[in-house]
Amino acid sequence: MCRGDGSNNQNTGIAIAFFVHLRALKGQGGDDILPVIFSDNYISLAPGESRVIKCTYSTKNADDTTPYFPTPAWNLDIAESNGDCGFEDGLPKE
Repeated sequence: MCRGDGSNNQNTGIAIAFFVHLRALKGQGGDDILPVIFSDNYISLAPGESRVIKCTYSTKNADDTTPYFPTPAWNLDIAESNGDCGFEDGLPKE
């Protein structure tokens, strides 16, 4: 069985978020869910811009955990998901 998730990524900062890299983990702090296919990755977001990225993976590879989607980027101080795959606390540096 495959699962497709849409994650909304929004830049709430005042600078461009460069090379936002999505990952799907087996819960917070868990291993990567592999294989996983993202509709896009390593994206850049202008201030205020948002994008929905879809990911597909086999549920058996997630080991019955709730996926966690960290969203690190080249110029973010802290960028982790709260489950919605958005920028929680990390805002692009000025």
